[in-house]
Amino acid sequence: MRGLNALARQTQGTLFNVLIGALSVLLWRHSGQRDLCIGTPFANRSRPEIEPLIGHFVNTQVIRQRLDAQQTFAELLREVRATLLDVHAHQDVPFDRVVEAVNPQRDTGYSPLFQVMMVLQNTPGTAVQMPGLSMTPYGTGSATAKFDLAFEWVERDGALNLLVEYNTDLFDQASIERLSGHYRHLLEQVALDPKQPVGALTLITDAEREQILHDWNSPAALTQPVDCVHRLIEAQVARREDECAVIFEGRSLSYSQLNSQANRLAQHLLTLGVGPDVRVAVCIERSLELPVALLAVLKAGGAYVPLDPDYPSGRLRHILDDTSPVVLLAQGPTRKILREALQGADFEVPILDVQADAVLWAECPSDNPQPQRVAVNADHLAYVLYTSGTTGLPKGAMVTHRGLSNLLLWCQQFCGERGSMLHKIPFGFDASAWELFWPLLTGGRLVIARPGGHFEPGYLAQVVREQSVTAMVFVPAMLQLFLEVEEVSACHSLKDVFSGGGELSPAVARLFQKRLPHARLHNVYGPTETTVISSVWTLQPGAEVPPRQLPIGRPIANTRFYVLDERNAPVPAGVTGQLHIGGVGVARGYLGLDELTAERFIDNPFVAGDRLYRSGDLARYRPDGQLEFIGRNDFQVKLRGIRLELSEIEARLDLVPGIRTSVALIVGDSAQNQRLVACCVTDSAVDESALRAHLATTLSSAVMPSAYLWLDALPLTVNGKVDRVALATLADQDLAERQVNLGSPRDHIELALYQIWKDLLLVPQIGIRDNFFNVGGTSIAAIKMAYEIGRTFAVEVPVRVIIGHPTIEALGGWLRTGASLTSAQGNLIEFRRGAGQRNVVCIHPAGGTAFCYLSLAKELPDAIGVYGVQSPGLNPGESTEPSVEAMADAYLRRIAPLTSQPLILTGLSFGGLVAYEMARRLTAAGHRQVTVVLLDTQGSDDPGFRQQIGTVDMAEFRDKLVRFNGMYPGIEDAQVERYFHLYNHNRLAMAAYECEPHAGRIVLIQAREGFSRTQLHELRSFWRRRAGDGYKARLVHGGHWDMLESAEVHRVSQTLRQELQRFDTQEAQ
Repeated sequence: MRGLNALARQTQGTLFNVLIGALSVLLWRHSGQRDLCIGTPFANRSRPEIEPLIGHFVNTQVIRQRLDAQQTFAELLREVRATLLDVHAHQDVPFDRVVEAVNPQRDTGYSPLFQVMMVLQNTPGTAVQMPGLSMTPYGTGSATAKFDLAFEWVERDGALNLLVEYNTDLFDQASIERLSGHYRHLLEQVALDPKQPVGALTLITDAEREQILHDWNSPAALTQPVDCVHRLIEAQVARREDECAVIFEGRSLSYSQLNSQANRLAQHLLTLGVGPDVRVAVCIERSLELPVALLAVLKAGGAYVPLDPDYPSGRLRHILDDTSPVVLLAQGPTRKILREALQGADFEVPILDVQADAVLWAECPSDNPQPQRVAVNADHLAYVLYTSGTTGLPKGAMVTHRGLSNLLLWCQQFCGERGSMLHKIPFGFDASAWELFWPLLTGGRLVIARPGGHFEPGYLAQVVREQSVTAMVFVPAMLQLFLEVEEVSACHSLKDVFSGGGELSPAVARLFQKRLPHARLHNVYGPTETTVISSVWTLQPGAEVPPRQLPIGRPIANTRFYVLDERNAPVPAGVTGQLHIGGVGVARGYLGLDELTAERFIDNPFVAGDRLYRSGDLARYRPDGQLEFIGRNDFQVKLRGIRLELSEIEARLDLVPGIRTSVALIVGDSAQNQRLVACCVTDSAVDESALRAHLATTLSSAVMPSAYLWLDALPLTVNGKVDRVALATLADQDLAERQVNLGSPRDHIELALYQIWKDLLLVPQIGIRDNFFNVGGTSIAAIKMAYEIGRTFAVEVPVRVIIGHPTIEALGGWLRTGASLTSAQGNLIEFRRGAGQRNVVCIHPAGGTAFCYLSLAKELPDAIGVYGVQSPGLNPGESTEPSVEAMADAYLRRIAPLTSQPLILTGLSFGGLVAYEMARRLTAAGHRQVTVVLLDTQGSDDPGFRQQIGTVDMAEFRDKLVRFNGMYPGIEDAQVERYFHLYNHNRLAMAAYECEPHAGRIVLIQAREGFSRTQLHELRSFWRRRAGDGYKARLVHGGHWDMLESAEVHRVSQTLRQELQRFDTQEAQ
């Protein structure tokens, strides 16, 4: 304490100044926030007349401190002194007035302006004495924390004691003890040397440093030394020549056959110049030929470059330009893909088809290539894999045999000699190397899923059961889809499931335990630059799932983790820092990018001769040494398990003519609902469809923006930087308000598809011609949709059907023509069940279907039930009702359960007549809370009016059907015939209907276009004369058939909302 008081005197301050200065540094280092507000109480007895008064005059003041890592602690104390003098000068201002003036965003969960309080009690204790009594003081304590953290210092008898009060929802006792220890350690350092930069002050003690760097960072060693991957596989070939090595779609290769075929191809590759570190591009679909080709490249000493056939041609071209491969390996259709990518290239490279050209190496020796001829070792490259890059172009991570074999040897503990691994991950992802080589190196079986099969959870479960697969790898989103398939419970052979490439939620872990209670779930983490996997956390069968977040565990064999601050110094447990990864798995660097390699790959300051990869990931240690992933410290993100650089997308956008600048960002409140949005400032109009086509040549579909926000300027922060928070808010609002194509479903198939889309995408404004992938759909969502459609219609729906039929209209056509579906439609459509207290029932127009009202249902509140009534006669074998009156009776029986609550009956044109007759009958029966809303329903007292209503011929009807969106793909001629007869039947019923007066309320909504002023007036008068308990008329723009489309349906819904509110007013009275 003497040192702290001496420091206070040196800086012309007080002990309080030193304590709050050190607290600012402590909070900065623990939270990462440099702009801090700390509350502290003032006695507020500065006026002489207040001093003798008894009472509580304490006022809370806020001390704001901005920290600079370069300033010394002594300089910080001078700033603290100036701040406190300013606060003292205004200590009379009540805290409430300060809050009122600042007007921060309020939340009942925490105090405004500050959440950390500091108090120094330095008044001398006074002994209380009473005759005949011995008295001992006791602290009263506190049952409830008033702030997130409150530090109370007590100075007494030459000593300083600290009491910390904390919110137990945020902290536990162990974390507070560590925090207090860091506080003390800071105070000890500044007392000895206040001229240290605050950024150089350390939090951890020597004991913590030893624990973090050594005790928690001592990975287990391997049982055998690392070597070239192909040599480790060759060792298995020698042990199990005739055992099955690879199986694909009923075909298989033994270890001997795999090795012989790979050797022949390797011998041929050697003649083409393949050798150590020489690159060979491979573009082959999942098949038996894929592992043969990869093993051949490695045996020849080369490094393979994976080319996913689904890559855009521009991306393929960049990779080929960047890697300069000496040969390309293709297979059937992929040869054409590679030729197209190479069009216009200024270099030539041979393309070998591993099937069609196999005759070229059929006579080559089948023995392993001689080591002296190949001269490859574990430090040579195994593969070069391209990941998202900040320059707008992907960058190639160079991974060595040492790193890959280390991973595969570590994996032996999970997939043993009798194990089998399912390969399903797309070839362009680094985990494909893990899947392909792991079982072969351990002597197990490699089971290869069919192309596109990774999108089909049901198919994967089937393969697991049929092939007794013991291990699988998933990204978390795909794991959830897999677990949602009930058949997974029968996958008894599965022993180990690995999840990586995204955050694995506790909910998915619990679902895993439910479906696969006998299996282990491994949460793995690792960037491409450190060879697929760097750490693992395992959930054992029956173990308790952590309630909040699953850790990413501890490093695998020969791997080291360091969580470092900005100065590359270790941070203590509980403090966030950037994760640095060392060990044999660290890649050589980025191909042809020396500066970026030097920036991301650095010497390990803690282990001589080792290198570290600066991952850009933020992490922190838990008290038990397990690591917890926090997020990114840059603009690299993961979208549905795919790593991407937002700057790469921005660079591509900025090349588009008309776009001045752009910002890409992720919006969405959950991983399942995330969307990539491009916010663009333009100089001129940009055609969105042309833009999508342009981007598709260089960006894969998985990272294409799903929406575009067009702006005049980007919002900026006070510091002049792009305000990404404001942009995200604007994007959210734009997505919510954007009116996409409102084409409504035409039958029960399209309506069911609409419901599935809406539930998956959480976007109600979907039309039948909206492209699934343009309104938020993703490959993961497509898998879910295929499953839901299959379950709804009891048919098998491959994901490729979704991709090839990306609209509700197209999918509906495929279902009608490509599947055996019944065409029967229910006569009561439930658009929305609502809360069951208010309902809107929509009666079909003359055409007989009620699907046109879906656009209206979208506009009404979620609590309102919305239903559609369809006409009998739509389905084969049904009889029509003979008259409007008969329809009214039949429909009232159908909706009887809804009539006990306040009800709006509405209908467009002919549907309004039936709704009117239904309302008449309900009101006559004593129902008082019924309103009929007529949507441009015609009527006249002129006898000639009804005589003009006649039937139409088939040619005219078909024209109407096309004009009004009724000719959907796959519609049968018999269905068109039924529509035709039903339409004419309803027109005749309309002509015969006598419109009697109604004792209830009538609301008329008229279309302005197509009618003269006189005609509009006459129609209003006609319905006014029939209303017995209130009448209201409203005009909307557009024509008769526009009322349920675009902006007009919004105006119609406003009227219905007002009528629903009238029910509330009536009940209140």
